[in-house]
Amino acid sequence: MLTYNNTRDCIRFATAIGDFCQYDDQCQYLLSTDAECRDNSCQCREGTHYVERERRCYKTSYLGQYCRLTNNCIGDDTYCRDGICVCALGKHPNAGRNLCLPDVYLGEKCFRDEECITESSHCSDDECCCRVSHILNQARNQCLPIAGKLYDLCEEDLQCLHRVPYSRCHIGVQMNGDRVGKCTCANGFHEISYKCYPSVYLNGICEVDENCAINPDTVCINGRCRCADHMIEVDGQCSAATRNVLFSIQIIVLLGIKQLFLY
Repeated sequence: MLTYNNTRDCIRFATAIGDFCQYDDQCQYLLSTDAECRDNSCQCREGTHYVERERRCYKTSYLGQYCRLTNNCIGDDTYCRDGICVCALGKHPNAGRNLCLPDVYLGEKCFRDEECITESSHCSDDECCCRVSHILNQARNQCLPIAGKLYDLCEEDLQCLHRVPYSRCHIGVQMNGDRVGKCTCANGFHEISYKCYPSVYLNGICEVDENCAINPDTVCINGRCRCADHMIEVDGQCSAATRNVLFSIQIIVLLGIKQLFLY
């Protein structure tokens, strides 16, 4: 080969990455034109990588990027499919798109978060589980977001019950036909300030005034829902008008008695 001083000389060519060199040609003879002599050591050029099984340098394509050959795809268990670098079946790309990780599902053994393939899951105590902001669905194959308050969107009751006691996920049909779930109070409960309370009717057993609030005229008195002070119960209902009538009758009776004494 032609050396730096423009003389021809026989120089040993490199057979592997890291071999001693003085010229690029020594590296490129076997390692491909994507190799170079850097600091007297054969290395792959920037933007390329070494494929051990081929003992050559290839232009680097990350997972999801265009490729011409499987050797362009960096990382183990990768291959070029339809011009795109992808992982082998049962594996998925890591965040850096340079490594294929095994698909690990909820409840299966794991070593790091990136292995857990279910959305909003992570690796905890060597097992894939839902993150703290999510809850496992009934089918145990999906992580659903925990509802923070009533009327948040939901798919299952557990999303609502986790933070809002006595709630449920009510699925309704929108005008466009879509089914949408929202957290509401369960049957037999009512809402006050985004909280659900057991609904207690007149004369029923209660603990707090909110139990009786399904009827605005009742309050919890001595463990029972009773009519408020300004009202009385008539036929199972609280009535203010009836009390006024009775009061008027009492006045009339008293006036009549007074008139009798005057005579």
